[in-house]
Amino acid sequence: MLKVDTVNDTTLTKDIKKFVIEYLVDKYEPADIQNLLNRASYLDPRFCDVYLSDDARKLVKQMIIDEEGLLMKKDYCSVI
Repeated sequence: MLKVDTVNDTTLTKDIKKFVIEYLVDKYEPADIQNLLNRASYLDPRFCDVYLSDDARKLVKQMIIDEEGLLMKKDYCSVI
């Protein structure tokens, strides 16, 4: 992770790091974005154990199961 207060960094480097951190936090902090990223991580076996804690994994699993239940109640194949 970027550390803003590194001793050897110039003022310009510190400013760039600070800007990048603020940009990334603003972009990825909203709950809906976090939910999307957590679901994607959960569904991809390469990332499930790496980026999600046990609690987050359980929560995302339950969210996916709940959503699947809602989708199964709707009749999406009524055209056929």
